[in-house]
Amino acid sequence: MSAVLDKSLLQPGALPPVPVRTTGDRMDNAIREHGIGNFCEWFGHQFDGEFAAFTVQTLQERNDEATQAAYFLAFCLGVAFALVVGAIA
Repeated sequence: MSAVLDKSLLQPGALPPVPVRTTGDRMDNAIREHGIGNFCEWFGHQFDGEFAAFTVQTLQERNDEATQAAYFLAFCLGVAFALVVGAIA
């Protein structure tokens, strides 16, 4: 990993949970809840090693995807509302 790891992201609850749609989402949220560093140590990796940095990056990307999906849904609902209101008017 080329970026410097923000070690505060390894602590329990440092990353917010994502909406649960799959069993994998439950696993991701469990890792977030108990801490990425603790997860890494449990599976034999360093608390703040390369695998921890990779895991932080992966879970942050999942947060970004969930946020983008929420914005897209809000946009679609806004468009649908505008179409309904326009059809009534």
